[in-house]
Amino acid sequence: MTDNIVPLKKVEPSIKYHFTAVCLDDKFEFEKGIVYEFFYKGLGRVDVDTHFYCKEYGSDRYFEIEEEQYRSVEAYYALDLDQRRRTDFCILGDSYNYKSVQVPKTKSILGIKFKVQSVFTPRVDKKLVGYKKYEILNREIKAKVLAPLALIEFQNKDIILEFCDSIHYALSTFESFCKMADIIDLKPEIDKVNTLLMGYYSFALTAEENLIHKKKKETQDYLQKHHALMESLSDGIKKLSDGGSIK
Repeated sequence: MTDNIVPLKKVEPSIKYHFTAVCLDDKFEFEKGIVYEFFYKGLGRVDVDTHFYCKEYGSDRYFEIEEEQYRSVEAYYALDLDQRRRTDFCILGDSYNYKSVQVPKTKSILGIKFKVQSVFTPRVDKKLVGYKKYEILNREIKAKVLAPLALIEFQNKDIILEFCDSIHYALSTFESFCKMADIIDLKPEIDKVNTLLMGYYSFALTAEENLIHKKKKETQDYLQKHHALMESLSDGIKKLSDGGSIK
């Protein structure tokens, strides 16, 4: 009977999605403002035969990366908010730190305005749409909703405070839509929120560029005055050295 045994054919393991991260600042070949998805292939994420990959969100081109590089990006999820603002990546959603965001809303009582914080955790329930659609939608929410919020927060957190009511409305409405994912097509809603948030991120970049430009101009004006004064002082001492007298 043993003569008829047929050895099992070794099946190539498929690439498995692991996590999504947005690059907050240029890091090696990773580019600021780009959302990357990370994958692995093997028997387990710590197996010696495991291979690691990444791709830009929305692209179908996978790039194999070193395990050390993969682990260095993955490690950012353990950082708290203040530390994360000083790092190069923000890991988005699921069990990672950046799965929710706080956005205040302006309220008024007896003419006194104050801000009340709300916590938003936009995601789709697997029970509503099934596993396959659940994974697709939640990866899209990470890339198009959480990523822009992380970028705004990192670039200029005051933008969220300045436009908090609009952002609050967009997120609260979208979060309610997520709870009806079985009857509402979420993709166009995700795109609408993304368009709004990316607009605020572009504004944050412009505000930062304007601030840098203003500081450069002020510094240049100061340097011109400083150089004029230094040249005047140098001319004065030169005249004294050439035979002038001190009175």
